[in-house]
Amino acid sequence: MNKMVSMRSETKSTKKSPENPFTEFFMKVSFPFLDVASVIRLRCVNTAVRRDMTAFLEDFRSPYVRLSTAMQANDADFRGIIETLERSSRALGYGSDKVTTRLLPAPPSLTRDQLQAIRMSPTTIVYFSQNTANGQPLCAAGVHDQLGALLGDQHATPEAKEFAAAALCNLATDPVNRRLLVTAGVHAQLGALLINPKATPRAKQYAARALWNLSADSVNRRLLVVARVHIPLSRLLEDQRATHEAKEFAALALLRLATAALNRHPLVVDRVHIRLGRLLSDPQASRFAKHDALRALYNLSEDLASRQTLVADGVHIPFMVLLEDQQASPKAKEAAAMALWYLAIDDGNRKRLVADGVHSPLCRLLEDQQASPKAKEAAAMALWHLSADPANRKRLVADDVHSPLSALLEDQQATPKAKELAAGALCNLAEDQANLQRLVADGVHSPLCRLLEDQQANFKAKDFATCALLHLPRHPANLQRLVADGVHIPFIRLLEDQQASPEAKKAAAVALLRLSKDAANLQTLLEADIHTKLGAFLDDPKATTEAKKHAAEALDYLSKYTANLDPFGFILLSFHRFWFRT
Repeated sequence: MNKMVSMRSETKSTKKSPENPFTEFFMKVSFPFLDVASVIRLRCVNTAVRRDMTAFLEDFRSPYVRLSTAMQANDADFRGIIETLERSSRALGYGSDKVTTRLLPAPPSLTRDQLQAIRMSPTTIVYFSQNTANGQPLCAAGVHDQLGALLGDQHATPEAKEFAAAALCNLATDPVNRRLLVTAGVHAQLGALLINPKATPRAKQYAARALWNLSADSVNRRLLVVARVHIPLSRLLEDQRATHEAKEFAALALLRLATAALNRHPLVVDRVHIRLGRLLSDPQASRFAKHDALRALYNLSEDLASRQTLVADGVHIPFMVLLEDQQASPKAKEAAAMALWYLAIDDGNRKRLVADGVHSPLCRLLEDQQASPKAKEAAAMALWHLSADPANRKRLVADDVHSPLSALLEDQQATPKAKELAAGALCNLAEDQANLQRLVADGVHSPLCRLLEDQQANFKAKDFATCALLHLPRHPANLQRLVADGVHIPFIRLLEDQQASPEAKKAAAVALLRLSKDAANLQTLLEADIHTKLGAFLDDPKATTEAKKHAAEALDYLSKYTANLDPFGFILLSFHRFWFRT
């Protein structure tokens, strides 16, 4: 994006306009898009008009051509040619910033001797600065000081300041120049131009682009924020006269400033986030500006000290809107979900976020077939943090958050981390006694059981799943449904799993104990040979004493129901009970 800025006029024509009125009108409309060859080929105007236009354009182009030739030949006469060039900017009054790329020769490279021998106006500096080879020589000659002074000159015309901003924008494309320009204080003058009510929209666009170029240097980013350049940049986002390009470059500059960790809190203190949030909600803003504003807010949300301020100021609201936007890109939704994840880390934000309904668009993101796995992982992380607040759990289950979380456990595209977080969120929701009956009624236990058997699931995900399943039998109304759906099977297998953690095995023993307390379940449990598995678990040297105690207690309940127990099994069961108590 570091294209050079081309010239526009800072003065009106000093030469008489073409005599033919039609010629003058036609040139004002078409001048930016014409060159001499295209004028000659015109067939829509008569010969006299073509001749008049050709002569006009050739007269404008001539001193630049002679200057290029003279300087490349190191002809001392180039100084006189520059004086002619300075007086011949008249035709640029018709044009646009595209004019030099079509009408003028490529600017020649300057030598130190040539620079010391001339004093150029901003118009000519813009022309020469289009050649990247001239950037360092121009700054070495102190041209940037002249341009900075012009920006601060109260008597300078808006057009002259526009040229100065364009030249500085070009000079700032050279990495070597960037620190020099900031050291000279040019950034402060550019920032002042952004909030100058007399500055032209194009001047502000050049200034924003120049500051974006300067912010490419990591050392400059801190200096720019210390100079509080971010304030005029953020105000430009709300300037009704600013061009779309100006707002895009302002958002890009703020994005770069927000990448530095030390800058984030000062940016939030100066309310930059509020203007970035408004830009996200602005229907007139370009999608490029919105994308960069979103990424800037995402960076700001990484600052721990700023998170409560961001939520208090409602920054999460545009994130929610963006997640629901059908036109938003998957990358944009991913950034929004990650920003909400960071905001939800702060326990002081969680109640406000749930009260404002952040969980609803996050759940829909989990169900979005176009969402990236990383976006779903971020959404699951945010919901996990939100569910960590006990005050939120009833609201989350009432709003059916558990359904998309359960579906995520069986999503083939979901990352292992996403499944771990979904299981963790369900575990949090199951800690609330009031949620247990709803969770089982909606079948949350089935995907949790299948997660325990998933070879790709990590140990932590299985621990969370076990934790959630452990809570579900705490409600008496759930016991028969859980056994009927085979929840006891993965618990039995978990007892035999050599890779399972002692905590997971203990949880499995507790869950089986609870399921065994319902007499209606005993027949099914005995048919699953649970008594044999529990007996073998008592012999497991890696099992904790407390886990074995729960297993023995479950065997006590099973021993009371022996109608379908074979004699050998009954003897084995009695032996294990006796051995453990001994």
